[in-house]
Amino acid sequence: MITVDTGSPPRSSSRGATELRTVTNAIPALISFFDSDLVCRFANDYHNEWFGRSPESLVGQHIREFLGEEAFASRAPYIARVMAGESVSFDAKVPHGADGWRYAAVSYVPHTGEQGFDGFYVLVFDITRRKQELIGMLDLAHDAILVESLDGTVSFWNEGCVAAYGWGRDEAMGSKLTSLVKCEFPRPQQEVLAELLDTGRWDGEIVRRHRDGSERLIAARWSLRRDAAGRPVEILEMGRDVTARRHYEEDLKRSESRYRNVFQAMAVAYLELDISRLMVIDAELTAQGVTDRRAHFAANPGLARTLMEAIEIIDGNQKAVQLFGCTLEELLGSVSRLWPAASEPAFLESVIASKTAPHFEAETRMQTLDGQEIDVLFTCSYVRDSMDSKIFHVGIVDISERVRANNELARIQNELAHAARVSTLGELSASIAHEVNQPLTAVVTNAQASLRWLSNANPNVDEAKAAIMRSVEEAKRASGIIARIRAMSAKKEPEKVCFPARALVEDAVSILRSELAKNDIRLKFTVGPAVPDVFGDRIQLQQVVINLMVNAIQALTQPGVGNRTIAIRVAREDDRIGIEVEDSGPGIDPDHLPRLFNAFFTTKAEGMGMGLSICKTIVEAHRGNIDVTPAKPNGAVFRVTLPANAEGA
Repeated sequence: MITVDTGSPPRSSSRGATELRTVTNAIPALISFFDSDLVCRFANDYHNEWFGRSPESLVGQHIREFLGEEAFASRAPYIARVMAGESVSFDAKVPHGADGWRYAAVSYVPHTGEQGFDGFYVLVFDITRRKQELIGMLDLAHDAILVESLDGTVSFWNEGCVAAYGWGRDEAMGSKLTSLVKCEFPRPQQEVLAELLDTGRWDGEIVRRHRDGSERLIAARWSLRRDAAGRPVEILEMGRDVTARRHYEEDLKRSESRYRNVFQAMAVAYLELDISRLMVIDAELTAQGVTDRRAHFAANPGLARTLMEAIEIIDGNQKAVQLFGCTLEELLGSVSRLWPAASEPAFLESVIASKTAPHFEAETRMQTLDGQEIDVLFTCSYVRDSMDSKIFHVGIVDISERVRANNELARIQNELAHAARVSTLGELSASIAHEVNQPLTAVVTNAQASLRWLSNANPNVDEAKAAIMRSVEEAKRASGIIARIRAMSAKKEPEKVCFPARALVEDAVSILRSELAKNDIRLKFTVGPAVPDVFGDRIQLQQVVINLMVNAIQALTQPGVGNRTIAIRVAREDDRIGIEVEDSGPGIDPDHLPRLFNAFFTTKAEGMGMGLSICKTIVEAHRGNIDVTPAKPNGAVFRVTLPANAEGA
């Protein structure tokens, strides 16, 4: 710290001058004294290093000769203030003998004598290095940092400005800012400057033009620097190019608008869900070591409602509002209100699928807020980004009308299948009567025989008992035939159960045995190993086998057919069951094959064309397939595949 005695002017005595020079020469700064006429009366030795001139040669020169006209003019306000008795400090460029100009921290300190102000000390410290270090640090900033005077002249321009506007530092320094970048303010510039002068700060967005002609949106922060007297001197601006961010924000707004329009305009009900609490519960289950979610849910049936309560509806589109019969405000809240108890398994499956599958879809039932149940298609897509953000979307399609239509179609198909069964029984009435008559005749014959054995003088009880037992067996046989015929003719809803696959063929053969014998047809029936049970409606599937056998019998009774054989094979095919009915008849015209299962298509003179169509409907309703291929060397093979009991169940 330098202390200058302002109480008395520099003395001309040899000792005083020597002491002053000794002290000031030890300081690495320009120290001089100018009288009230601004003429130098003292200069320390550092002037020689700075200007390249001895101190003696500078004494007696006017301060204008030190600075030059331009710099002297810029110092005039400070000189006026120091001559008024005020100490002044400021930063400025000072002429330098080697570099032309250097940045310096300048102080003017007034000296007062008996007659008042009689001169001032000048202290000049070189801050070029410090300023260069500061510039280097500011160049590291990503922001565009500049300094301009109140008239817009640029005095500082960092590398951030070079990147933002395309003008180099040397090109920008001393230029008018508006001539470089063509500023457009959010409101009149005079209002912006007025706010800056009033508050010392201003924040806002400015549109500026890059050197290449493109426009850049700059988020600017201005700070006003004042001098020691409080007069505004220059503006420090820190700016950031937010053009890309603004484009992104605008694109995001457009995207959100499109999403909102699609969200509201879709014919599907969409719900936006907050699953954060659900994820907390899931994390707790993982921490407890629960790996099999399905088994855990089965062992804790009350957990389904807990999980539902943890999921909150935070938005829904207009279709969802209509579907659940409420306002959007009423819809917001826990999803548990929308799930009836019977649909909890479907909900839990969707939770399980979220851990392993990319999406989930199920037909289930949900309920409106007034408790009315509706059939829906419930869909989820497990996008990892949305799962991580704990916001989730589900789609719900009202399929109530489709379910009602399908139920009505199933009812009509069931009635049609029933009519076809009755029609088939009518066609087979003679054979059925013969089939029933055989065991009844045997019953009468055995009963009469038992009477004779008992009527002898020596009754043969054992023979009588044997005859009665044969009567009972034949009666059971007749009863079984009648029961199967009654089942085929009965009109009732389909009932799916598990039963042996071979039973389908055995039931059909019991009804058609007389028809086979009457037409001298040989039956080959084979069952493969480990054939699983069938899961389905026994009467309907029996109808399929009977229809295929009747068609085979009719094919074999055509003129010219010699070898009359029907081969029926039942075998396991991976996880399915295959049933083949092959005949040795004349075969099927290849042109007829594509239409063979179409309704009302027939090759028979008196046929209606409904039998195979009904067979196809029944098989497909059991998630199976039916097709036909030519047999070798002749005939046709009808092949039915059905899911085994585990898959079907």
